[in-house]
Amino acid sequence: MSIRPTGGQAPSGPDLPAVLFVDDEPRSLKYFSRAFSSDFPVLTAASAAEAEAILETGHARVGVLISDQRMPGASGVQLLAQAKARYPLIVRLLTTAYADLESAVAAVNRGEIHRYLLKPWNIPELRAELLGAVQLHLRRRHEQGLLQARRHTMLTLASHIAHELRTPLATIRIAAHNLQDYWSELVAAYRRDAALGQGPPPLDGPLLDVLAGTPREIQGMVDRANMLINLLLTNAREEPDPRAPYPVLSLSRCVGEALHTYPFRPGERQRVHLEGDDFSIRGSQVLLSFTLYNLLGNALDAIQAAGKGEILIRLAPAADANRLYFRDSGSGIPAELLPRIFDEFFSGKASGYGTGMGLPFCKRVMTAFGGSIQCRSRPGELTELELTFPRVPPAGALDLPVRAPLEPAHLSGTAGPA
Repeated sequence: MSIRPTGGQAPSGPDLPAVLFVDDEPRSLKYFSRAFSSDFPVLTAASAAEAEAILETGHARVGVLISDQRMPGASGVQLLAQAKARYPLIVRLLTTAYADLESAVAAVNRGEIHRYLLKPWNIPELRAELLGAVQLHLRRRHEQGLLQARRHTMLTLASHIAHELRTPLATIRIAAHNLQDYWSELVAAYRRDAALGQGPPPLDGPLLDVLAGTPREIQGMVDRANMLINLLLTNAREEPDPRAPYPVLSLSRCVGEALHTYPFRPGERQRVHLEGDDFSIRGSQVLLSFTLYNLLGNALDAIQAAGKGEILIRLAPAADANRLYFRDSGSGIPAELLPRIFDEFFSGKASGYGTGMGLPFCKRVMTAFGGSIQCRSRPGELTELELTFPRVPPAGALDLPVRAPLEPAHLSGTAGPA
């Protein structure tokens, strides 16, 4: 389908998206519908609440949302900001008088709206803007379809790999568990015989210590392999719903649970430090855990690549919003790669070592929670991700069962970015 972005009639058809216009002035609604209904399907709403109701039941047919700024109740900027979080494929436009220009410019800078249009309208120019916005929506929808198809392919491949690997991994783990039952006794008997000068040539103490810990290390590596399989499947499968009625959770308990269940390799857990004050979020504990697993895996890879580094997780409640800062002092991210790290299937790791699905998954989760995720980095020094959560009343926080509590020594009460 081809749409000319400058004037002319837009092609008709069942796939042509509608333009939803929101204004509290009945005459403006009638004028807009009469002026543009021959170009594309037009829907109208007299308030932000009415527009939200239309989007709730029929957002799939809406390609462009254009709203007046000044309305009773929620303003145009507020409506468009909510639409961005819930319906990211919809192109958002704001019509505003010159007196409200500052709010419009700020909304553009925050990424809440695609463009603002000053009143009074120039109809040919407005038609060109609307047709361009429809074309942009169709392009976004096409790209989204390609991404979903690629994600489906990845999921099919990952599911096949998981099926082929889980059985041998389970066999290895059972064998290591059975070996553990007798291995410690064998090592102890060897030590006794060596002390008496009996048996085969003696092995030195450090080598015996390595042998004694081998079954447990095998089990740990199997657990890590299973976690990576689960992470790949989750990153490919999960599409969080921003409209889901998420429960209220304690973030510190969610972080503690993720740190307890993540299969760290020997020496890795000691590199992770947690500090700050707890706060409540609305979200899914499972999705948040997998988000933290992705961040932990990336940070530990960066530390291994640099041969140095620590991880600091800082909980930072604030008056405007609550934040979690996730910093590692590993290898950092090259400046030319930083703008693309949240793109689907883009990986800055060496070929064969990254799927490009982890950080996009994290972004989808944070968007579904009504929040955001941003990253800054200095190559060779640090990488810090800032996860922003909307404020929620702390009184409703769930008391989640956590097998391992947070470490009180690390809870310093420090707030704000490191």
